[in-house]
Amino acid sequence: MSGSEDSLWKMERDKLSSFGILKRIEHKHELGWPDVLYVLRRPAPFHDQRATGFIENKQLDGWPIRASSVVRIPSLTRDQANWLGAWSKAGGRAALGLQVGSEYLFFSGSVVGPIFLDNPLPQAAVRGYAGLIMSDGFRVADALKFLAG
Repeated sequence: MSGSEDSLWKMERDKLSSFGILKRIEHKHELGWPDVLYVLRRPAPFHDQRATGFIENKQLDGWPIRASSVVRIPSLTRDQANWLGAWSKAGGRAALGLQVGSEYLFFSGSVVGPIFLDNPLPQAAVRGYAGLIMSDGFRVADALKFLAG
């Protein structure tokens, strides 16, 4: 995880750790392995149940200046997108956490490769694929619902 992505990891850890466990993963055994493994309590009324999943964190300083410009995440690799897509396809929980400036977005792992690598899209279209957009700060209840709901 790069230094810029470290701030997203710290936000996730600080805001969500009271609802379960989040572990940062650093290893080179498998290409594309995500940054974070989590086990979180599901939101009410299922708060006695847990959900396990993975998050790949990425950060951009801002959106492209022109609305028609495609959104590219230079640090996103094909291996990472493939890992998230394969895990999602197998029925597991996998997400891309993306911080753009002060905004937080989460995407299902199944859409990461198609929208960021295979056929890069402009901001409006990318936002349409986001499972969660938090423009007004990191909202714990919404993040829990997306990641564990």
